[in-house]
Amino acid sequence: MVAPLPSVPRGIAAELIERCGDDVRFLHHRRGQRPGKAVIPLVAIAASGIYVIGTPDHAAEIRPRRERGRTVEVLDLGEADPAAVLDDLGRQLAAVRSALAGHGFGRPVTAHSLLCLRPRSGSLVGSPTVAGVPLLTPLGTARVLTGPGHLDGAVRQAVYEHLDRHLPPGEHARTNRAQPMPHP
Repeated sequence: MVAPLPSVPRGIAAELIERCGDDVRFLHHRRGQRPGKAVIPLVAIAASGIYVIGTPDHAAEIRPRRERGRTVEVLDLGEADPAAVLDDLGRQLAAVRSALAGHGFGRPVTAHSLLCLRPRSGSLVGSPTVAGVPLLTPLGTARVLTGPGHLDGAVRQAVYEHLDRHLPPGEHARTNRAQPMPHP
């Protein structure tokens, strides 16, 4: 029996990896420690923090909807259920935070979540969030990931190695940039 080839990041994930260069490390297609945990499609380790990034393959749109006599903005992902996407992202974030808990890296390390989306038309106007989760385009996400922060290269490398050990690859998974990061 021939082993399947490792998966390669595609779509938005591949675009983010390309846009961010070598200062941001990524773990692709990981799973939490406990059985039944959701697969974590993309974790980014950046100077500005650790990010669990949801990358739905559906074009997104923020639409107004009338609820109880007032207009609210809702996330439309086409055929995907936004509530299920956000629930999955919440479980993924909890798995990453659990893996980070109790491990000192010489400074505080926090994990955040965001959704990286391709808007159906134009761009995402302003700074939309849904249930406290930022909604960003690939360009906006790359700007967040490559922005300044308090995690230097040595800390990012330590976090990357730690998460690589504690979040095992899902089936057909691999990491990118397996070489150590250069120290500034």
